[in-house]
Amino acid sequence: MKRLFLLLALCLPLCMMAANKKTTVSKVSEPVTLTEDVDYNITSTTPFDAEGLVNIENTEHAVVILTQVKPSVAISKWLSKIQINGVRASNNNNCQVKLYNRGCIIM
Repeated sequence: MKRLFLLLALCLPLCMMAANKKTTVSKVSEPVTLTEDVDYNITSTTPFDAEGLVNIENTEHAVVILTQVKPSVAISKWLSKIQINGVRASNNNNCQVKLYNRGCIIM
């Protein structure tokens, strides 16, 4: 009985740690706010329309993944379409833009 209790006590925290929800869109055409634990995947090479904007409010667990955009292009062309808690994203200031697979991740 003690072994079972110890095993449950050790495994329970692992079961409670859930992976982020995954949301995939081709392009962002209107403002989106990320408040949940989410991997927000944008698949287009032109990920934002004129009105498109992503505001990351859950800065602990939500990320934006641009699957077809390299970090250098994301920083120079698309980072103005990302906000961190309502403030324009700035690489190495209030966010990080990193290489991720063949694209980039903004966290």
